[in-house]
Amino acid sequence: MTTLPAGVPVTAGSKVHTANRAMITLPLGVLKKGAITFTPALPARRLAAIQHLGMGGLDKVYLR
Repeated sequence: MTTLPAGVPVTAGSKVHTANRAMITLPLGVLKKGAITFTPALPARRLAAIQHLGMGGLDKVYLR
């Protein structure tokens, strides 16, 4: 079993950033596609909840 360093490592490309905590906000489509890897993996109940969520409506307003 590997001991993880203190904090939360986030890898983006070839860079690794470490912080005390991390808040991740991603589009639902990215989560559904599984394009992001979490270590440790998200619990099965969370993954099931993501797959059952539906996309909401989107309104765009342009002011001239």
